[in-house]
Amino acid sequence: MKLHSVHRFRTPVALVAAGLVAAGLAAGSAAAGATVRSRHAGSSQPATLGTFQTSGNASTWVVWNRSRCRFVPTRKHPRRYLAVLRKQPKRLLLGYGTQNENSQFLNIMNLNIQNTAERAGFAFHMVNYQYPSEPDAIAAAESLALEHPAVVISYNVDTTIDGQLNSTFRCTPVIKISTPSTSVNTVEFGADNAAIGHAEGVWLAQYAKKHGWKASGTEAFGVVIPALAAINERVTDCFATLRKLMPGLQTSAEAITSSTTPLTESAAASWLTAHPSVQHVLGCSISDINGVGYNEALETAGRATGSAIVGVGVESIGLAAMGPGSAFKASVNIGYATAGRILVPMAEDILAGRPVPTEVFSLTRVYSRGS
Repeated sequence: MKLHSVHRFRTPVALVAAGLVAAGLAAGSAAAGATVRSRHAGSSQPATLGTFQTSGNASTWVVWNRSRCRFVPTRKHPRRYLAVLRKQPKRLLLGYGTQNENSQFLNIMNLNIQNTAERAGFAFHMVNYQYPSEPDAIAAAESLALEHPAVVISYNVDTTIDGQLNSTFRCTPVIKISTPSTSVNTVEFGADNAAIGHAEGVWLAQYAKKHGWKASGTEAFGVVIPALAAINERVTDCFATLRKLMPGLQTSAEAITSSTTPLTESAAASWLTAHPSVQHVLGCSISDINGVGYNEALETAGRATGSAIVGVGVESIGLAAMGPGSAFKASVNIGYATAGRILVPMAEDILAGRPVPTEVFSLTRVYSRGS
């Protein structure tokens, strides 16, 4: 298991992906330049470094109750959450458990969280959950707890060990990424999975309509991963949107154990073999990794032409697959490349006793070549 304190990344970053990071950091700098240090000279209020929009938030808000070691509901709050990054008056430790370090998508996100935390004046300590290894995730959480962080950001997507990981941090507030949690010491940040699925479905339906594909000769396919719980809404809501926009369209989901290209390709290949008469395949994805797996299966079967796939994440693996003749046509940018500028302000608000929503959603949009 790899453990990292002030962690620097060794994985090379592709130019397009690096551009996303640079754009995010530049936006943060620009926002910071547009704000003033404080309203009054000599004020003890922390300096404002930038303000950042989200795509929305839950209607329920909470505040961290230190004495009870839990979040408690509050009625005193604004309607919309605005992420305000501030310079911390005291150097506290922000702990971060990352899902993994095995993809460009995750490495970009990890680096942005670290850079934003350090810019705000936090000390930073990161551990690697090494998904899908449950023992490594548990050991990493225990190691992080020994550092006594003031607040934790946790990117654990395995719902079967979620409660155990959150309880490891005991009386420490936790911001969960991507997956819902019932633990009393957690709030959530992430993409609105249903909205992502809807965006995938709308894009695919428009693409099918533009190319004259009829529902009778078209079928939608996607893989789901039971342990990822709500993240599977990216596929199921994609299906629901397609059925609404293309009445009569058939949809099929295959379950796999973890999100890897080989497992996805194998599931897609089996499905294609069982559906030889489908003329056009529409691929709904959890991530770009799945989209690439679909595409490789379609190419091997000689059925990539006349099919369309939308991935999620705008990872380098997905961008590279969007070549001529590929079925991989687009990917949903879920805003994780600049997640730190929402997550770190949430951490600051929690520690300062300010109200935060139980869920905050990142910005999303569909990216395709030429868009």
